[in-house]
Amino acid sequence: AIGRMTGGAAASGPDARATDRSEQFIEATPQLVDALRLLRGESGELRAEAAEAEREIQATGRVTQSRLRKLVGLAGRAAGSVGGQTAAGVATEVITGMLT
Repeated sequence: AIGRMTGGAAASGPDARATDRSEQFIEATPQLVDALRLLRGESGELRAEAAEAEREIQATGRVTQSRLRKLVGLAGRAAGSVGGQTAAGVATEVITGMLT
């Protein structure tokens, strides 16, 4: 039995498969915080997801990589629809830089 496990994967039984579903975290930087602030003026799911990222950073000082990937997708679509020099376009560049 596993009492508490952080990261990694475990499997048991003859046909079991272990899948690593651990979250990767990225430390918040001033640039990331500024990019998230830019997204406050956006609407809908993009604004909501950015707000969740800000709350996560305030609580832990970091944010999940999966949340940032989702933000890049949402912000990229928003920036693509009106041009790259929007808040969403700038935020996309900053966040993408952190993911690479």
